[in-house]
Amino acid sequence: MTALSSKVAIVTGASSGIGYATAKMFAREGAKVVVTARREAELDALVAEITASGGHAVALVGDVKDETLAKALVELAVHQFGGLDMAFNNAGAGGRVWSEGDSCECHPAWRHRHAGGPQYTGGASLR
Repeated sequence: MTALSSKVAIVTGASSGIGYATAKMFAREGAKVVVTARREAELDALVAEITASGGHAVALVGDVKDETLAKALVELAVHQFGGLDMAFNNAGAGGRVWSEGDSCECHPAWRHRHAGGPQYTGGASLR
C-alpha cells in the first residue's frame, strides 16, 4: 500500500513545474488527482502520463482567479472520485521582481491569483 492510497487531491498550477511534479508524485503514491491550470494541452499530457502509469487523474482547465473554478474542482473531485482529502494550491505567476516600496495593492492581478486562488479552493473544499 502506498502513502496516499485512497486519498483524493486537487493540484492547481499543474501544467508545469512544481504543480506538474506534485501531481505525478501524488498519483505515484496512490492518490486520485484533479489537476487544473490554464494550459489545456499540458494538462491533457499530464493526465495521459498519470493514467498510462496506472494512476487516476482528471483535468479541469481554468484560472484560479475565478472563484467558480474552485467550486467546480471540488465538485469534480467528489463526483469523479467520491470525495476530497487535500488541495495543493500551487498556482501562481512569475514576472517582474518587486522593488522597495512596492506593495500588493499596486499589483491587483498578482494579489488576486496568489491570495484569492488558495482562498477560493480552500473555502470550496470546506463546504
